[in-house]
Amino acid sequence: PFQSDCYAINDAKPLEQKTWEGAREDCIGKISDLAVVNNETEKSYISEKSWNIQGIKGYWIGLRVKGGNWKWVDGRNLTNSAWIPGSPTDGQ
Repeated sequence: PFQSDCYAINDAKPLEQKTWEGAREDCIGKISDLAVVNNETEKSYISEKSWNIQGIKGYWIGLRVKGGNWKWVDGRNLTNSAWIPGSPTDGQ
C-alpha cells in the first residue's frame, strides 16, 4: 500500500515476544528496519492490520526517545505526536 515499504507480522508466543531492541535487531538481520510512519494514512494502515489479527496485542515501530526527544530510526524528529499518549521516558 505504500510505495517501497514492507511490513511483517511475527506471531510470537508470549514468552518469545521481543523487546524493541530485539525487534529492531531482527529487522536489521533481514536487511530492513522497524517502520517509520510518515502520515496518518500509514498509521491507520498499520493499526488496522495489526490490531485486527487474532491474538495480536501490539507492535513495534521505529520510534524511540533519545535524549528526551522522540526520534525515528532514520534520525528524523517526531513531528506528529498522535502516536504518543504521554510524556517520553528514555528508551520507551
